[in-house]
Amino acid sequence: MTQETTRRTVPAGVTEALVAAVWRHQLVRPDALRATDGRRVQVVYPGRDGPGAGPDFVGALVVVEGEGLLSGDVEVHLRSADWSAHGHGHDPAYDGVVLHVALEASAGHETRTLGGRLVPTLPLADALSVSLDYLLLEGPPTAPPGEPCAGCIMGRGAEEMGRALDRAGDTRFRAKAARFAAAIACVGPEQALYEGVLTALGYTENADALAETARRMPFATLRGLAQGSPRSERVPAIEALLLGAAGLLPSQRGLALTGEDADYAARLEAAWRERGPRDTRQPLPLRLFRVRPENHPARRLAGAARLVERHLSPGLALALRDAAMTPEPGAATVALDAALRVPAKGYFAARYDLGRPLEGKPALVGPERAGVALVNAALPFLAAWGDLAADRALEERAWELFRSYPGREDNRVLRRMALRRGLADVPLTTARRRQGLLHLAKGGCCARCP
Repeated sequence: MTQETTRRTVPAGVTEALVAAVWRHQLVRPDALRATDGRRVQVVYPGRDGPGAGPDFVGALVVVEGEGLLSGDVEVHLRSADWSAHGHGHDPAYDGVVLHVALEASAGHETRTLGGRLVPTLPLADALSVSLDYLLLEGPPTAPPGEPCAGCIMGRGAEEMGRALDRAGDTRFRAKAARFAAAIACVGPEQALYEGVLTALGYTENADALAETARRMPFATLRGLAQGSPRSERVPAIEALLLGAAGLLPSQRGLALTGEDADYAARLEAAWRERGPRDTRQPLPLRLFRVRPENHPARRLAGAARLVERHLSPGLALALRDAAMTPEPGAATVALDAALRVPAKGYFAARYDLGRPLEGKPALVGPERAGVALVNAALPFLAAWGDLAADRALEERAWELFRSYPGREDNRVLRRMALRRGLADVPLTTARRRQGLLHLAKGGCCARCP
């Protein structure tokens, strides 16, 4: 049944930016979301803000009745006729739009891309969970950078402030899971998890570059090439492909090595020439200096190579799912930790880069970094995968493990954040609370301030 549209006058002061904020924060009643043709719409992930020119939101994940799960861009307007008025139907930048969101639906208007594809239009006016008058008066529920809602929970007692951090941690985890859901829809579960783990191994400085490395050298490519190699050659072959994709091989950096270092480098170069892609890509913006030696991207990629080799079959996603579903939750946490840790082995056991010796033999992926990968990648991935696959047991277990996982990393930044926001007396004993503090520090809200 086609949804009838009544022409309204948009209240004075209502802008597209306000409608975009409504979409961003999902200030809508989910059961009231229907396209102009009457089909139900479910929002899995509203998307992230677009880069400027082009659609308002990118990477969204929505379910439209009759079409199933759609992944792509979302454009927001005051009235649906603005799509045509703004010329989007003649602009290839909008070809990836899968949902057109408007405060009001304009009678008789259809949303079509340059290629003629019909895009569902979703009017929000009758689905708002808060009134426009309230939004105009109070603004959307977001805090500006540096003014998080921690200000309204200060001084309320450690127990109450702890509960607020727990809620904020859940909000951050839910957002991570939504991003993984979108990634799973785009590239499949194995690649989505692999990219997430490499991102976590990259730390803040090299997270984006290692994520791009994972995209340049997909898990499926590594699996196909490595499984055709003798077992003894698999780790060096995967190392060569990852280092080459990141631009870290000696030939790519003009490194002159001698002795054992030169021998191993020659082995890597030969594997890259034999198995690597022939195309030339732009160098990645890797930070190689003023990085703790054990966190050097070459060493982290060596750890990633051993993770990939260990889980070639049945795959990293299935391995972590099986570990998470270990009957006793404590044992499941231990199993997940073990699946992500990599001891000091091989050439990089005593080196942080090619030709660069390292004191001691710290793990390639130790307990702290494995914990970061677990909290930021593995568990939100499993929650998203469980949700998309209607595997409630897996989804619920991922949430259970996240809420109980200990806060292990010694993070001075977190301690300074807590002190600055009056939360120094709140014990940050779980990863959930630490994630909550990070969420507040980045301008997020605990979703229900006490």
